[in-house]
Amino acid sequence: MTSQRPPLDSLVAEARNGQSTALDELLGRYRHFISLLVRAKFRGGKMAARVDSSDIVQDVLIQVAGHIATFKGGDQLSWEAWLRRIAEREVLRQVNRHLGTARRDAGRERPNPQASSQPKDSPSLVLAGWLEASVTSPSLVAVRKERAVLLADALARLSEDYRELLVQRHIEERSFDDIAEHMQRSPGAVRTMWVRALRKLKEAIGAEIELSLQLESDE
Repeated sequence: MTSQRPPLDSLVAEARNGQSTALDELLGRYRHFISLLVRAKFRGGKMAARVDSSDIVQDVLIQVAGHIATFKGGDQLSWEAWLRRIAEREVLRQVNRHLGTARRDAGRERPNPQASSQPKDSPSLVLAGWLEASVTSPSLVAVRKERAVLLADALARLSEDYRELLVQRHIEERSFDDIAEHMQRSPGAVRTMWVRALRKLKEAIGAEIELSLQLESDE
């Protein structure tokens, strides 16, 4: 029997009231999602040589923890929109800190203020076709977890090489040649690995949906 998992609105309310266990669970539940947001905004480039994206993720988590009392919403959509805003502000702060506004590479380092309207910058829409193809429509509809969160948690199930390849290819939109150089593999080997990674992601998405349905049935 799966242990019960507190619903989001209860966790948010408890975290706002200063309950550390609720806050810890919230941060743990959305850490992968925040990481994916940062990678989508970060996009490598000059910043990659100056700061690790995992450091930015940690700073975002600190910002969330420090400002949870100011969050006025309670539903999933408003919560995830709030997380997106914090992530974007933190990435912009890091860009200005490490590169300076005048030196910012507009093509790669600057977070796009219109990202919410541009599918290529939204983790919610990245690999959406694979989300749809991985499960039957009724199963996907039955899961209350937003697609971006589902995708982030599924990616976290993969091996580091598979996860990094998919993030670089589909989130950071790098070429296979660029990825091959970064991974110190041949472009052909990277393409073959990419096919295997997509297959593993499809399996991971199915596993995440099954887990989410089990947890939600216990709420």
